[in-house]
Amino acid sequence: MEPQVQSRGIGSRLLDHVERRAKALGAAELSCDTAEPAKHLIEFYNRRGYRFIQYAQWKSTNYRSVILSKCLTPPTLLA
Repeated sequence: MEPQVQSRGIGSRLLDHVERRAKALGAAELSCDTAEPAKHLIEFYNRRGYRFIQYAQWKSTNYRSVILSKCLTPPTLLA
């Protein structure tokens, strides 16, 4: 994203929309990936409740990716 439009909440609003849409479609979990060197993005996702799952090395990139995931439904209590 262009520096002049960063820190305006656009990414948060987009992710809010994606998470709401995924829940509406019945998804229990949502995953994404970002470049390992993009520490600010990993921190952004962590603040939003995403957790580290694993690393991936995609054939189309020259960097390692971090795969993150977030549970969209509250955990159920077992009786």
